[in-house]
Parts: sequence; C-alpha cells; structure tokens
Amino acid sequence: MTMELIIIIGIILIIVVIISNKNKKRKPIVNKEETTKSFVNINTEIQSQDFTNERLEEIKKEASTDKKQYLLNLKNSDEYRDASMIIFKSVYRKMDKIDKSGDPWLKYNSKAEKFKKNNDVLGEIQLLEKAISDEVYTPFTYERLAILYSKNKDYKSAIEVCKKWFETDYWKIPNMLSGSLKLMERLEKLENKQI
Repeated sequence: MTMELIIIIGIILIIVVIISNKNKKRKPIVNKEETTKSFVNINTEIQSQDFTNERLEEIKKEASTDKKQYLLNLKNSDEYRDASMIIFKSVYRKMDKIDKSGDPWLKYNSKAEKFKKNNDVLGEIQLLEKAISDEVYTPFTYERLAILYSKNKDYKSAIEVCKKWFETDYWKIPNMLSGSLKLMERLEKLENKQI
C-alpha cells in the first residue's frame, strides 16, 4: 500500500466515526434532584399556611433585632426567602407604587452615572441625596453615596447613608439581599474607622 492510500483510508474512517456519532441518540442529561428553587417573584403567591404564625413572627422579630443574622439566614435559607416574601409583602407594593412614578434607576442612578463620568462629585452627591429623600429602593444609590462621602473622608455622612438604608424596609426582602450585605459590610468598616 502506498502512503496516499493509507491516508485516504484514515480520512474515510474518521468521517465514518464522526457520522456514526452524530446519528447515535444521546441520552439527555437529567438532574436527579433539583438543588435550587426558582426565585419567586412578587406576582407569585406563597401559601402562608406553609408557615406557622409563630415562625413568621420569629423571622420578623429577627429582622428587627439582628439585621446581620437575618441577612445571613436570608442568604442561606429558602425558608427565610419564602417567609420574607410573606412578611414584607407591603414592601413590594411600595416598590410598585414608586415604579409608577418612574423607574428609579433611570430617574436617579443613570443620571448619577453621567455626573460620575463628568467628574461632577457635588452634582452626583446632590442627586443621590435627592433619590434617598424620595425613598428610592435601589441599594446601589445608598452604596454609591456612601462611597462618595468616604472618598471625601466624610465618614460620619457615609455612616448615616448606610444607616438610612437599614431604616427603610427594602433591605428586608430577597431582591435586595446582595446590596444589603454590601451596605452592612461597608457600615461595619466605616464604624470601625470612627473608633
């Protein structure tokens, strides 16, 4: 056999293997157990009978007495997530009401980004302060304002901004968990600087 014939046979074999693999029916990959629940949004009703009134009260009390522990439990527990959506249902309604007067992100945060690009720190601070006084529900607003005050070494104002977030009820709902944890961490660091 010549070398050319060996190469041709090799190529034919490769093509046959490729074609036969394509024609084989592959078994779909099936997860035996779903490990995460899909996130429940405001429009999905959670049956409150799944929780005892006592359990809902325990979780609600924890949110008012130990914010950090509540946030950690919210992060790590489906039960807390579902319960918080029942306990703090009014927060979602308040957010809907705010949305009807205009998307807070477009109304404040996207404009603040323009101030940032133009290095207009004072304009950005004033706009973010206005957003907070208008009870905006985006944790980014509070975090960005705290960052601006910190950069100006105005730690007292930065601390006050973080505390204002936790004076709202927004921090209690799952949708705000990531931002709330960031603001909690920032608050702790700022308070340590004040000591």
